Amino acid sequence: MALTKVSYSMITGEVINVLDHGADPTGVADSAVAIRLALDKAGALPRGATVLFPQGTYKVGSTIFIPMTTGLILRGENAIIEGQGLGSGTIFETGRHLYSTGSSTNWTFNETYPHYAQIIEGIVFKDCYYGLKLWNMLQGCVLQNNTTSSGVTTLMYLKRCFYCGVVDNAAIDCYNVAGTLVTEACFIFGGQNNVMNITGNSATRISALKRGSGFYFTDGTSGLLFANNSAESCVRGLVLNHGQNAVTVQGCYFEGNTRDIDVTDGNAKNNLTITGCWMTSLDVLFAETWLSGEFSNNRLESSGSVNASSTTNTFTIEVASGATDSASAYVDPIVPASYSLGASVRVRASRTTYLAAGGPVAVRSVLAATYAGSQMLVPRHYRGASGLYRTYTDGGVPYCLVTSNASSVTVDTKIEYVLEDCGIRFDFVITIATGPVYRFAGWVSGTTVFRDDVLAQSVTSSNNAGFLRLVFGGFGASPDIVRGAVRIL
Repeated sequence: MALTKVSYSMITGEVINVLDHGADPTGVADSAVAIRLALDKAGALPRGATVLFPQGTYKVGSTIFIPMTTGLILRGENAIIEGQGLGSGTIFETGRHLYSTGSSTNWTFNETYPHYAQIIEGIVFKDCYYGLKLWNMLQGCVLQNNTTSSGVTTLMYLKRCFYCGVVDNAAIDCYNVAGTLVTEACFIFGGQNNVMNITGNSATRISALKRGSGFYFTDGTSGLLFANNSAESCVRGLVLNHGQNAVTVQGCYFEGNTRDIDVTDGNAKNNLTITGCWMTSLDVLFAETWLSGEFSNNRLESSGSVNASSTTNTFTIEVASGATDSASAYVDPIVPASYSLGASVRVRASRTTYLAAGGPVAVRSVLAATYAGSQMLVPRHYRGASGLYRTYTDGGVPYCLVTSNASSVTVDTKIEYVLEDCGIRFDFVITIATGPVYRFAGWVSGTTVFRDDVLAQSVTSSNNAGFLRLVFGGFGASPDIVRGAVRIL
């Protein structure tokens, strides 16, 4: 019997061709419904299937939601998928549950629905804000060999993805919508993306519209390998924002950016390693905060500067004897002039030395604020451009303010309040003049307090103008002495 349409899906039951469902490869008709039908069919198969996009241009006028089916593959044979317009709308999205076979799609709360062992590869995205907006891409998921054509702002935005690979994708000449926003990036990793392999990707901005970032990490990530990636012609090549832990940046190439790497804000950046990178900008690294880690074996061109002037750092800078940064040769252990270090850091060369820094003590294991003749130790710096390391005694902005009344103690910190931030530890001893001593200990995550102690007295957490507030209550008498610590680990 003769076939009346292209039907690759008849060759093998595990390949579903979008052409079989009415997709138009000429880019004239809207193919959104046809692609949904192909995905619906794949989503109904218990072991997944390959949804194939043969070479051509497929125009979609609305977002396509990808089902959760384990083993699902979206494969483009250099196929272009054209979105809703220049820098507008999303083409593919995950983390949704219900999928219709018509022109409309219903969905429920996106965090509930995980995706396993799915692959999206070989697709060229055009004319959209997000090519891929993906939640919950988990074990075995891989995004590979995808790229942009024109009119795309962000190739992919990932959130709450674990054990997922992002490999050999290219965001080329990404289009900016919102002016010079640094947070508008070719690749966005926007919240608790953990234990991921991000390798071989490239990000560029249109030279005449040099705005936004190449890669933007925010809202807490850990256990990331960011290797052999490149960022060119961006305001920021790589931005590490909010809490970042155990992140390795290795063997990457940065060229033509206003700033290559930006370690921002007052949230903890622990165990950061930046090594073996080729960096060409005048400002290769700016670190507002970096609590532990290493910057070593990087090649700096164009007299690139390492600027840590507004931060507290315990990270290590490695300078090899006789190395150059294209500005001047130096002899161990002298640091190049282009390294503008406004805080003490440990410099590792053939021998270990420490650099002096002006102003308040730049590296301290504790910070002190005085209350009732005692010290409250807070090994965590103030978030912002001023008031670093300042206590009541030196006339600066207080790091931590402690107040009490007849039955409670309020601790107002300068730790930024983030709802999903974890790992904030508190340990306090509060003494009452009449004799009782209360020992509080536990953890804070947003407004939730986890107690290690068994005291009947209360501990509450809240947002005080953007910063963390702790209240210890239920004493029945006025507290006399408060000692303790609030810290992010």
